[in-house]
Amino acid sequence: LTLPGPDGGSSSLVALHALADPALAVAVGVDRDAVLAGWRHDAGLIAAVTGICILCILLLLAALQRQLRQVAFSQASLLAANASLSRKSHELETTLSHMDQGLLMVDAQCRIVVVNARAAEILSLPEELIATRPSLARLIGFLAGRGEHDLLPAELQTRILAGAACVPAQVSERRRADGRLLEMRTAPVVGGGLVCTYTDVTARALEDERFRQIVHICPLAIALIDVTSGRLEQVNPACCRLLGRPETALVGRPWQEVVHPDERAAVPPSSGADVRLLHGNGGTVLAHLTRARLPASHGSPPLAMVLGTDVTHQRGIEARLRQAQRLEAVGQLTGGVAHDFNNLLGIIVLDAELLEEKLRETPELLRLAKEILGAAASGAELIHRLLAFARRQALQPRPVELGAVVAESVGLLRRPLGEAVTVRIAPAAEPIWPVSVDPSQLGDALLNLALNARDAMPHGGEIVVTLENR
Repeated sequence: LTLPGPDGGSSSLVALHALADPALAVAVGVDRDAVLAGWRHDAGLIAAVTGICILCILLLLAALQRQLRQVAFSQASLLAANASLSRKSHELETTLSHMDQGLLMVDAQCRIVVVNARAAEILSLPEELIATRPSLARLIGFLAGRGEHDLLPAELQTRILAGAACVPAQVSERRRADGRLLEMRTAPVVGGGLVCTYTDVTARALEDERFRQIVHICPLAIALIDVTSGRLEQVNPACCRLLGRPETALVGRPWQEVVHPDERAAVPPSSGADVRLLHGNGGTVLAHLTRARLPASHGSPPLAMVLGTDVTHQRGIEARLRQAQRLEAVGQLTGGVAHDFNNLLGIIVLDAELLEEKLRETPELLRLAKEILGAAASGAELIHRLLAFARRQALQPRPVELGAVVAESVGLLRRPLGEAVTVRIAPAAEPIWPVSVDPSQLGDALLNLALNARDAMPHGGEIVVTLENR
């Protein structure tokens, strides 16, 4: 505190002594009470200011501690983020290095920023070229120098080199100079640039080619049907032969166009069925069809593979076999009946011969007995034929005159052939040699030939039997 001194100046020392000595205070003209009051007032202000300053310092220290804690937390978070980023970067590098697909990334400035090991292997890129992170133009020039101009689509190259901010996604196939087939997929990157992946599909292409060759040479008719649209996607030559149509007339058409309208509900069957198909000549063909479903792959729709074989001739053979079996059964039955009837004829012949001996003096009754014997003889001949038909009787060849045997057989043919078919015997140009043959078997053979001729003439006609020496 500075107080005015007696000489008109200021002297703090005088003021302090005056405050300590009341006489001195009177001598120097200082109001001791006023000065003390002022001091007390100033001391209160100083104390208040000091308290405020201390509070501010404490607040600043607390804020500083919070900031230090935040900085420490941020530093720890940053270290954790760096560690996570480093770990993810390492994982990404590991993933890229172990990918089956080659990956190549171009930034917005058309520079190669990522090339994984598989891409370098597939594209045969030297390590020194990859280490320089070349531009896209340099990479294209390098590939063109080797004669591989199309390992990137021409339109894509043009857009990238022209500085296009975004390129469309594309999927295409490229053939390398060494013969390997690559599937290339390109996709744009946000902010400019693109990602290009390469997949070596040579093995898949070879499998597809082998499958096409197997389908081509397979004797079974094979048709691939798009399950979604129901259209024929592929047919092999056997299928074209089965349907009597060229491949161009089948591929792309609905499968219903080659199936008979009455049987479309049964196609394509899963367990196999006989289906009538429409032939190119306007007729129908009976085919046994079996279906197998193929799953979708490589972006293609799901397909149904239908296998077919012509069973028209086979089913005809089976029908004839069943007919032959029925005839065999009839023959077995006929043989049994013939034997039983032959026994009855034996009794009739025996009784008729006894009656003939006893009725010699009665001409009218004798004539009846002879008629009975004649009828029994005819019945015996009929039994002989039935046994021969049933193959129950051994052959009995003997020299015969063919003219007489054929004339007798033709006489028996008119009834089974019907009225629409006439039979005549052409006169021989020279005498016919005798033949050693079983007459019953010869008659049966002639009957079979005549029935076949009748079946070949559904509207009637004439059968001519000719005898010639050979």
